[in-house]
Amino acid sequence: MDLNQLITLYHGMDTAHLTIDELDHELRTRSMNDEASRSQKEQALHGRLKEGKSMLNVEFRFVSVSVDEELAVCDDKLSWIKRHLESSRSQRAPAQVYKTRLVHFLFRLIRLKERVTDEKKLTSIATLARVCMELLNTYYSLTSHLPVVRAAELALVNESLTKLLREEVVGEEGQIDKEDEKGTGDGNKVQQNATKERLLATNKELITVVHQLMNQIQMLEATQKEKDKPCKTTNSTLIAERVTKNSAEGKPNPNDFLDWLKQKGSVETSLNESEGTKSNDKPNVNGASTHGGLTVNKRLPVHKWAIHYDGMDNGRKLNEFLKEVEFNARSEHFSEDELFLSAHHLFTHKARAWFMEVNGNNELGSWRRLVEELKAEFLPVDVDYVYERQASNRKQGAREKFQDFYLDMVRIFRNMSSPWDDKRKFEVLFRNTREECQIAMLAANISDIPSFDVGQRVFKRSFRLSSAGNDYNAKLGPQYVPCVIVAKKGTSSYEVADMNGKSLGVFSAGDLKA
Repeated sequence: MDLNQLITLYHGMDTAHLTIDELDHELRTRSMNDEASRSQKEQALHGRLKEGKSMLNVEFRFVSVSVDEELAVCDDKLSWIKRHLESSRSQRAPAQVYKTRLVHFLFRLIRLKERVTDEKKLTSIATLARVCMELLNTYYSLTSHLPVVRAAELALVNESLTKLLREEVVGEEGQIDKEDEKGTGDGNKVQQNATKERLLATNKELITVVHQLMNQIQMLEATQKEKDKPCKTTNSTLIAERVTKNSAEGKPNPNDFLDWLKQKGSVETSLNESEGTKSNDKPNVNGASTHGGLTVNKRLPVHKWAIHYDGMDNGRKLNEFLKEVEFNARSEHFSEDELFLSAHHLFTHKARAWFMEVNGNNELGSWRRLVEELKAEFLPVDVDYVYERQASNRKQGAREKFQDFYLDMVRIFRNMSSPWDDKRKFEVLFRNTREECQIAMLAANISDIPSFDVGQRVFKRSFRLSSAGNDYNAKLGPQYVPCVIVAKKGTSSYEVADMNGKSLGVFSAGDLKA
């Protein structure tokens, strides 16, 4: 897509396609009120975009809290859109809503680039911008290598032409009706019919031209040497036409941005070739990496985690909350320092008020100190007694799977401040399971909760089904299937695979033996 197309798409955005935060962002860049209802916001933005259609530039005003936050939001949302478009199995072209959002984020990156001088961040911006351009060229362009996309875009062109010509017909008919009222006679009816025929013929001619253009594009694609690479990142920023630069002071020009993006891509390509690198991952400031010119989001920002503590439960779920936070931090590769800097996103209500009071000037200083103070403030003295009572009273239901019962018991054990040893855990588990499970454990000579290492060869319990139904019959005894430990998923849960490497799922340690 060239500059004219991008600006036209930007001014022609369907405001209903934007999410509420994206809509608010567009309003704030124009110093417009963002306190109204959703429908009022859409109408206000639509009106402002319509006013700017005749201009060859766009309004720019950076409104985010920080460059890092804006870059993180763009990275996160573009990664999601990219995954959605690439993983879709639909036989139809993607919905236009994603086209609108891609254009929105492209112009956000243009604004962002004017606020950045750090070379690493500029590289990240260029990477994200190329992702936008590639996705637009692949899923929303007449020159896409996907036939279904070309057909959909052609249909949109035909629809637009038909609409324009229909409006012209209505205008001509209105003029003829006015002349009829003046008494010009029946001769105008002949003129009216001739006008309709002329406009219809023009419509057909335009559609034919578009079809011929599409045929030429397909012929060029057929002769292209690198047909298996129809959508190169470096080609996505080529500008077919140049538009007069915006002379307004303090306003960046999209043309400058696209020229910079093209130059940035050429420099990076030459550097990669000189270093002999082909598709090395390059980390950016948000924990993302570039792979083959595309961004791959490796870290989910803390403010996106669905984990919060409100302090309204008398500390009953505090240990569970801390375990989940630390598990997420390990999974997303956050250090304790990074986790502490983003800790305010993890608290709500009473806990957030407490955190703001005790850490208003960064008095806590570290994640470990925060955990200590958090426990001292919210954790009750008798918390282990409460969990002990829960463990003793938790019985396996009549139709409850042992796996579900076991995982719930593990959750209770994990939340204790002073963990039990495996022997005591097993005694409670054995006592609270159903009789048939107890018989199965005795038959298999299971007397404790074993632990295994990743890569270790073990045997998975597989009960034979009773001929009377789908219930497991312990009298028939268990079978053991050889498998390999792939990963540890909890205190006493493991992911296993068969001897050919095919995943068999996650099983409790009680269903495995060495």
